[in-house]
Amino acid sequence: MRTTIVRIFILIIICLCAKLDLSAQQIIGASGLLRSPSADMYPDGTAIIGGNYLNQETLPATFNYNSGNYFIGVTFLPFMEIEYICTIMKLKDGHINQDRSLSVKFRLLTEKKWYPSIALGGNDVYSFGDAKKNANNYFSNFYIALTKHIHIKKEEIGFHIAYRNFLRPDNALWNGLTGGMTYRPHFYPPLQFIAEYASRQINIGADILLFKHISLLAMLQNGKYFSGGISFHFLL
Repeated sequence: MRTTIVRIFILIIICLCAKLDLSAQQIIGASGLLRSPSADMYPDGTAIIGGNYLNQETLPATFNYNSGNYFIGVTFLPFMEIEYICTIMKLKDGHINQDRSLSVKFRLLTEKKWYPSIALGGNDVYSFGDAKKNANNYFSNFYIALTKHIHIKKEEIGFHIAYRNFLRPDNALWNGLTGGMTYRPHFYPPLQFIAEYASRQINIGADILLFKHISLLAMLQNGKYFSGGISFHFLL
């Protein structure tokens, strides 16, 4: 038992000493903007564990209440990212359940000086039931995203655009083009401001990396509905 505790302690120390670069994170837990996907990905070998408070306005129409989720993810190849996400659900009989979903992202092209990065991905990619009949594919969607960063003096600005398609008819509102901008101030690069356009709504938010590993995310959907979360990032 004592040996196991020592090993865990050593692992934590190693994780805290490793340097980590942070990408933006969607409120669902996968990398992206706030509610929109992007072609940004976490560095190879990054693991992430966290949870979010979700205002009902950020959730599919089936959720007529505020909720939350928790997730675990890993970028175990330079071009592939995967997350397992559990979203809390209230059943009609008053009991609590959870919807489990899997998100994946593949980098098709790495960003260079003259062209953007391109990624193909999906959320809730493995669900049972017929999505056209509004089965349990609550978050099922697929997308292609492009991202390009530019530097003006010491400031970093990111431009992101994506096209996505949800499978459930009652999520059709979120189909189509989406995208936004990110800004990292030179005086504190771990802080990032985010603005996006998604389904006729403008969302604003920010994330910040503390102590190299703790990420805090806050957003206002359509400028008024708050959601936020916390996650722990480390290198495997």
